[in-house]
Amino acid sequence: MDTSFLAAMQLNNPRLRRAASRPSQGRYGGGEGYDGKAWYENARFLASHDVLDKMDNNKVIAIMRKHFPDTKYDEIFSNHEITGEDLKTMTREDFRSLGITKFSHLRRLENLIQNTDGEEDGDTGIHVCKWRFRHEKDGNFYLYFQQQKDAKGDEAKVLKEGKSGPIQKYDNFRDTLHDDNYIYQVEDKQHDSISQSQEEFEELVDLMKTAGIEVIGRAPTYVALDVEIDDINSQEENFSILCRTHIFWRDPQLIDGNRARYSSQHHNDLGELPITFNCNEESLPVDPDNLFKNAIDSSVVINERHEYFNPATGIAHVYYKHSLTLEEQMELHRFPFDRQLLHMFLNINIGDYKCLESAPAEWNLPQSLCNPIKLSLRPKVSSEFSLRYPSINLSGKTGKLIYKARVQRYSYYYFQNVIFPIFLINTLACSAFLLDHSELEGRVNLVIALLLTSVAFKFAVSAQLPLISYNTFIDVYILITYLVLAFVALESVIVFGRSSTVADRVDRDRSARPVVC
Repeated sequence: MDTSFLAAMQLNNPRLRRAASRPSQGRYGGGEGYDGKAWYENARFLASHDVLDKMDNNKVIAIMRKHFPDTKYDEIFSNHEITGEDLKTMTREDFRSLGITKFSHLRRLENLIQNTDGEEDGDTGIHVCKWRFRHEKDGNFYLYFQQQKDAKGDEAKVLKEGKSGPIQKYDNFRDTLHDDNYIYQVEDKQHDSISQSQEEFEELVDLMKTAGIEVIGRAPTYVALDVEIDDINSQEENFSILCRTHIFWRDPQLIDGNRARYSSQHHNDLGELPITFNCNEESLPVDPDNLFKNAIDSSVVINERHEYFNPATGIAHVYYKHSLTLEEQMELHRFPFDRQLLHMFLNINIGDYKCLESAPAEWNLPQSLCNPIKLSLRPKVSSEFSLRYPSINLSGKTGKLIYKARVQRYSYYYFQNVIFPIFLINTLACSAFLLDHSELEGRVNLVIALLLTSVAFKFAVSAQLPLISYNTFIDVYILITYLVLAFVALESVIVFGRSSTVADRVDRDRSARPVVC
């Protein structure tokens, strides 16, 4: 392999130094049950960097558009006329000078360049789906899968169920698996969870480590939130929070690896020492400026920020205190008896980090931080909403933690100030029937006055809601009031008309009778 790129990157990336020192493995997938060599004889999974030398600026732009569709990186590479040969020798500092600063994007660019596999020819390597691990009687571990995908052109066929050779290496970072001869791409989302549970899968991975198989895992990471909801704005469809975020991860070599240094020798209550990261983007599992995916950018304010390291346990700890506003689509069908599910989407850089549901006991965290989320309401919010139990969805593979806060709206305010007064309006409308049927003007005036009052209530309620295309409970309630008033008005007109007709007929009959002297 042409190692000019690795040589250029080794000073800045310890992972590439380790990768360059590892022995090379086979390249293609295979195993019992199919003839993989005949199909993928010319396929490349980890191709030489000679591929980059052949790429012109247009091809580099196409790759940027494919792998970074929501950015303007293609324009950046186009303006600077960067070719594949230039890309091969670029470092992180070069990318930053071009305006590419996000940790995850820098990591993906490095991996993309290092693992360039001949995209010009459409070769994407061997991807297996619906896969699972199995520990067999011979003591070896094997990969079983049902199908093969991502072949192109004449090779666009489907391979039936297959089996790898004995597993030699499992790279949980790049989602690759090696046997004696081949490399398989095993995406986590394609794991056959029906026939193999996540618990069984994790047990097999632990057994692999015990058996001496090289398993490259992610650093365990634990996130604890203390959230105080400051405001819930149904009309703007957002809510404001004051969030205290604690992020812990295990990295015993943080100081020795020169990724951070001690800034003081005074321990805090947890036995941690204050530190300063030498490179925040590379050392942290999160980007503090982009911690919440659904945050309104202009509202994010970092009030406090602290970094610590516990030399006894090797646990790094960062603490942020944010005040921000999050977007939320309100469900208002049952308003004012509605219950809202407020979402907080946390972005985690999962290149080297695996999210944990709870903190391991050996980390010795205080009991107050063992609960992954604490929720509370400010007094002005607690007067309108009650707090229900929260829930958490962890997805370490996708880099997303979803925290859900359930709040129930108190309906007494609306019952007292809207629902009950409208009920009285309906009752008063029935008083029109007590008026004589000939007093049409009095009846109609009463109905119009009550109708205008109902419309005023409607506008008052609508001012507290967003523009929505469906009716809420209180909208239906007010519409029923309109129908009742319309019925009273229509009944008054019909009765008045019929009574007038009868009176005219009686008068005509009287005038037609002869006068008897």
